[in-house]
Amino acid sequence: MDESVERGASLVSEIMIFSRSGEEQKKMVDLKTEVEKVLNVARATIPATISIETSLSEGFPKVLADVQQIHQGIQNLLNNALHAIEATGSNDGVITLSLYQQGNSVTLSVADNGVGMSEDLKQHVFEPF
Repeated sequence: MDESVERGASLVSEIMIFSRSGEEQKKMVDLKTEVEKVLNVARATIPATISIETSLSEGFPKVLADVQQIHQGIQNLLNNALHAIEATGSNDGVITLSLYQQGNSVTLSVADNGVGMSEDLKQHVFEPF
């Protein structure tokens, strides 16, 4: 029971971070920790038939970022992956999330075995709405 209460309290805390609004608040953050927080919330909403595989490197420096924007970006990528898997007509799937350092950069990668993007969408994916 205590573990369930702690997990519930943790989820509420993370949901409150997601729902926070206001101006940008950049600070030095450990991306691995922030990714893990998002995954804790996401695992509660993604069907159990879809596995989430992670490869989260350790030991790289903190980065200057707005935690809310980091959380929202990761959540959006996970939601896109979920929708791509659901579009295959199967409830089974794999979402792979990797975090690693390349030189002076930290890279976050989210991949899935869903339907993929059309060539037209790939051409416009980074354009604003």
